[in-house]
Amino acid sequence: MAKNNRRRKMAQSLYNKRAKLRDKIYDKTLSLEERFSLVMILAKLPRNSSMNRVRNRCELTGRPRGVYSKFGLSRNKLRELGSKGLVPGLIKANNIADMLTRIRNGQKSKLMSISLPSSKIKCAILDVLKKEGYIKEYVVVKNGNISHIEVDLKYSVNGKPAICEINRVSKPGKRIYSSIDKLKGYYNNMGIYILSTSRGVLSDREAHSQKIGGIKMSRVGKLPVPVPEGVKVELDGLKVNAVGPKGELSKSFAGSIAISLEDNQLFVKPLAETKGARSMWGTARSIINSMMKGVKEGFTEELEVNGVGYKALVKDKYLNLMLAKSHNTKIEIPQNIKVTAPKQNQIILESVDKEKLGQFISIIIKQRPPEPYKGKGIKRKGQYISRVSNRIRLSIFKSGKHIYAQVIDDKQSITIASASTLDKEIRQLKKSNCNVGTATKVGELIGERASLKGVQEVVFDKGGYKYHGVVKALADAARKKMNF
Repeated sequence: MAKNNRRRKMAQSLYNKRAKLRDKIYDKTLSLEERFSLVMILAKLPRNSSMNRVRNRCELTGRPRGVYSKFGLSRNKLRELGSKGLVPGLIKANNIADMLTRIRNGQKSKLMSISLPSSKIKCAILDVLKKEGYIKEYVVVKNGNISHIEVDLKYSVNGKPAICEINRVSKPGKRIYSSIDKLKGYYNNMGIYILSTSRGVLSDREAHSQKIGGIKMSRVGKLPVPVPEGVKVELDGLKVNAVGPKGELSKSFAGSIAISLEDNQLFVKPLAETKGARSMWGTARSIINSMMKGVKEGFTEELEVNGVGYKALVKDKYLNLMLAKSHNTKIEIPQNIKVTAPKQNQIILESVDKEKLGQFISIIIKQRPPEPYKGKGIKRKGQYISRVSNRIRLSIFKSGKHIYAQVIDDKQSITIASASTLDKEIRQLKKSNCNVGTATKVGELIGERASLKGVQEVVFDKGGYKYHGVVKALADAARKKMNF
């Protein structure tokens, strides 16, 4: 405090000197030589002579610039003490980059585990890394009000880390967003992206399955495919044969890649830097990885059959589906796939071949895909189905000569009101062609009929048509009686 008081007095005296010198400089009674000499004296005085510069100085270094008044510290000192956690109330903003750096440095130092401050976003990212097989385990340790995370790192049999590259993509200063269509596999599907989405932190594979995009947080490059214990692998050129507890698989690949077996690990490399070779490189690696998992553990998928009267039965070598059609659907079960139906609305499929299992599942779902209104149909267990609102909707359809409108209640499966250019009221106007005038009349008519039934608010279902011309005219006319 005494030092600050001395600075304040010195600043006040310098401020008074500068004020007097300025007054004399602008005094026109003095000669030019005298005024110029005063300007030189003013230039030699200290520049930081204002009260503001003294008041905003750093309490530790005395720096007058870049001082945060909330903490009383300069920018450099705040960064130094904040990184050490010595500033109360200051949280490190870039905690994700800090976690990735600790993982990277821990694997370089061959550490079995690392410790880092706990947060929800870190736990979500570690859940993805654990699920994808990049770390062994992590535990949140609480010590009073402070908690930290202990992460067990993962290494191969030869001591190589499970993560060979991990980078931060989206940063606080530059967010990078990606839609599901533009989200491509990292390292030709040899690694993963970790995304922050509306449904939490997911890997790019989970985001693809749920058809959502988000912010790219980090990307991980993976080691070559390890051969599990109990699995025997033989290479015959570009043909891979794998034998394990669950069965046997054999795959042949194109000639744009090279496959080698070293130290109980399979290496896939492209023979050229062309786009086709690099694409085949990632595809082959994914297929080989699925082969190893298939012959070791196998793949299991569960399907749900939803709908009144919908049933699934397995008889002999056929899967019988009753899906409210005029006839039952009978599908032959492939030899390498095991199908059971423990319940009428449940189908369980098991196989060592992931590719053929997926093809057979697509054939089953194709018989009755899930619809968006009541969710009836066949879907994978846990699959998200985008459902339409339970609100009443105004649906339209148009052809070359006519336009139709219906007010539908999907919850009760009834049509409340309907109107079209074929109605008597519109045909009497001798304007049966589909144009803006007749569409306006249809909109007024459907609005009146819906309001008589007590419908005041609907959802507009334009049926994939552009909101233009007759569609816009019908909607504008219907809005006079209904809100949407």
